[in-house]
Amino acid sequence: MVFTATDVTQQRRFEHALQDAKENAEGASKSKSIFQANMFHELRTPLYAIFGFAEIMRDELFGPLGVESYQQYMRDIHESAHHLLAIINDILDMSKAETGTVMLDREVIDLRAIAEGCMRMVAERAAAGRVRVTSHIPEDMPSMFADKRRIKQIQLNLQSNAVKFTPEDGRVSLTAKILDDKSLQITIEDTGIGIPEFDIDRVMEPFGQVDTSLSRRFEGTGLGLPLTKVLVELHDGHLSLASVVDEGTTATALFPPECVFTSASQLTEAREST
Repeated sequence: MVFTATDVTQQRRFEHALQDAKENAEGASKSKSIFQANMFHELRTPLYAIFGFAEIMRDELFGPLGVESYQQYMRDIHESAHHLLAIINDILDMSKAETGTVMLDREVIDLRAIAEGCMRMVAERAAAGRVRVTSHIPEDMPSMFADKRRIKQIQLNLQSNAVKFTPEDGRVSLTAKILDDKSLQITIEDTGIGIPEFDIDRVMEPFGQVDTSLSRRFEGTGLGLPLTKVLVELHDGHLSLASVVDEGTTATALFPPECVFTSASQLTEAREST
């Protein structure tokens, strides 16, 4: 009989060390996300005070400011606070997504009404950039059973992104339709600057932009698409991008049949459950 023995003590120690390092890294990442969430909650509180006082002074509720330039200062303060709050909310939502604490509050919602509201919100920026924004949703579009605030956030993020990266005299269109398998497809198409194919995965990652020049030219945290992707996936959906440089980008959010009501009985059952 011949026996062969190999001492694997060092290998096992190395494996245990790797496992400990992995667990420590995951714990540190979770702690960081929790810290970020708490910190940004604290930052939002004084911002609301800035909003309130800026609006009071801007609207001269307690009398005239006296000097016209103060009015412009108040508008600048209000717009800057609004921009900062949007950044904080994006980072806060991403922190929640990383820790798995984003919860959906599903209800029966009107997709057309949400789309119209989002169009009004991007209208000013679109007009300033001479970008035409249109919406094409059939009048008989079935209701959705989803988180209203999150669906609005998904549409608003995609439309805002499209408007931001579309040059003058460009177009941004939103369409929605029910596919043969009863799933819902929402598409945002633009005639913007486009994204190189090898960079599409990068822009879907947190804080990702295709190059540093874009970071200087266009404001933003790079969280819009990654956060939208998370919100779509929370509805068991899928977000995809197709793009051609200098021609435009198409973002497609696909929601499963469970999010769509094609019959009155389904709608009644959903309303009773909510």
